[in-house]
Amino acid sequence: TYDYKISVGATNAGTSSSDSQIAHSGTFPECYDVTAYVSENITNGYDIVFYSQGPIYFPANSSYLFAKISETFDSLTSIALDNINTSEVLDMSFMFFYCSKLEDLDLSGFDTSNVTNMMYMFYESGLTTIDVENFNTSNVTNMQGMFASSKFTSLDLSSFNTANVTDM
Repeated sequence: TYDYKISVGATNAGTSSSDSQIAHSGTFPECYDVTAYVSENITNGYDIVFYSQGPIYFPANSSYLFAKISETFDSLTSIALDNINTSEVLDMSFMFFYCSKLEDLDLSGFDTSNVTNMMYMFYESGLTTIDVENFNTSNVTNMQGMFASSKFTSLDLSSFNTANVTDM
């Protein structure tokens, strides 16, 4: 079992305005310190960028991981998830719940093959489009309200396997 810390530092023009730490533990092949920076982007919004010397493993229970982040960073428009490993995640419920200002989210690298719960995953999201074509939903049992009250203008869910879903 390895422990890792996610240190979140809100920065504005190189100045730290607040710091917090979230500690998780789990069985991971490596242990890396992870830093998430919040920085202004060119459209006066904010981006969250994760930095690590190796892959960043999300915990099995990743429920509420980014939920209501718009309340803390009211102009957050993007979350960079390039170096994220989600292969051990079982619960993604409420993961992006109430990310109302979020405009850009690339989930193409998400491994959802072990996920069983996606309930309200994008509830009240600010996203208008998202590519979930690579989502493996064969083990998901709960998709209740997954896209409810969000701003999506179109969604292609043709690749979703809902054979095991009991709540939708």
